[in-house]
Amino acid sequence: MKSLASKLRETLEYLELIAFPSNPLPIVLREEPPFYGDPQFLFAHCPTDFSQDEYRIHIGNLDSYIKAGAPYHAHVMLEVNDPDFGTRGVPFTEQETFLAMALHEVRHRVQYHNRIDLIDHTHTEQTGRCHLWGKMQKKHYQNMLGGAHEFDALFIGHYGAYELRRDRLKTEGDVRKLLFITPSEFLNREK
Repeated sequence: MKSLASKLRETLEYLELIAFPSNPLPIVLREEPPFYGDPQFLFAHCPTDFSQDEYRIHIGNLDSYIKAGAPYHAHVMLEVNDPDFGTRGVPFTEQETFLAMALHEVRHRVQYHNRIDLIDHTHTEQTGRCHLWGKMQKKHYQNMLGGAHEFDALFIGHYGAYELRRDRLKTEGDVRKLLFITPSEFLNREK
């Protein structure tokens, strides 16, 4: 049976090769716990030298970290025709969890390396199924340093997990479009 770190690493490698096929970043596995307040899994960005960027997975207590995050790994963006529509907080599958986590971190790389426009609450509020999610997250991220980047990356992770659930991430092209999606493309997709 594969470890959680191996599954997370494989998902991240897959997304990196789709998004940046000629220049995937290293993925560093660390035994020691992260510094206090740092996440267990992250995109480490060096604004002055992109060649220093890497992904880090702190292996120690990764299972506890994922279990602690489970209440937040739930589908809120359900469509009316979804069989679970009307159910609150449908839990992500393990595959959806790893995809959401990896999408979040790769989206950070897309944000910083490609300087894309970010999706924010003004965009999610314009859609039926994403409105509630955006409203819930807006309060948390609106006054946080780097909050706009976190809102956007978290949104891509949750949105991608649901797209996987609905079998709409069938090709690498579908995944790439999601990773590089702009606010206008998102709004057109949701019409």
